[in-house]
Amino acid sequence: ALFLISKVTFTHWIIVTGFHLSALLLARYRYWPALALGGLARMVYVSIDCYPQYGAVWATINLVPAIAYYMPVVWAFRQRGLLFPKQGTFQVVGLVLCSFVVATMATGITLGQLLFTPLPPNYVLDYSQVVPRLVLGNLLGVLTIAPTAMVLAQLASEARGQWHAWLHEVADSRLLFETVFVAIPVMLLVGWAGLQDAQSRPVAQMAMFLPVVFLALRHGWRGAALAGTLASVGIMLLMPTQDDPNT
Repeated sequence: ALFLISKVTFTHWIIVTGFHLSALLLARYRYWPALALGGLARMVYVSIDCYPQYGAVWATINLVPAIAYYMPVVWAFRQRGLLFPKQGTFQVVGLVLCSFVVATMATGITLGQLLFTPLPPNYVLDYSQVVPRLVLGNLLGVLTIAPTAMVLAQLASEARGQWHAWLHEVADSRLLFETVFVAIPVMLLVGWAGLQDAQSRPVAQMAMFLPVVFLALRHGWRGAALAGTLASVGIMLLMPTQDDPNT
């Protein structure tokens, strides 16, 4: 999954950060070393592939998987009850704070690697553009995946092994009905309008969040999480270029 997600990650939408955070939120502590080893395996591949271009120092620094940096932060949030105050409950404010901290850390990690990255001659990095792009890209990447992952995890925990009854209850839920028959059609209509007219594309991208507001008012954080993921995907699909400053 990490390998596949890395193929659709770019500076405006760094969803690999959201994947890392979701794994740390949902996995038991005893599985964390395995998560770090999985990240290390991917970094070994990247370091070997990029060694001729960036050199030994960069390749060595790159070997440390990003998920290893986030582990102390997520551990602190979990241990202090900021995410799971008690068994079977979940604190949304804690997730937002944790997401912001992780997104900021991810930006710092990337900037730190840039210090050891050989740049082309006379190439000057404009940090006034790079830093905001990375912060927003990491934060959007986290908020695209992590809240929805927590919704699915909570729904699965509510099943208590009675999957047939649970699936019937989910299929009859107002949240699923309004997501499928209200939020998604509105987003498709807005997306179609944005694709037809380049001038209205920025308005269409902002309008993607209207179903988020609707589902949040109707179903609280669960509605906001599901619709937020859909809106983020819609905004990215409407981008005319991969690094569109207007977006």
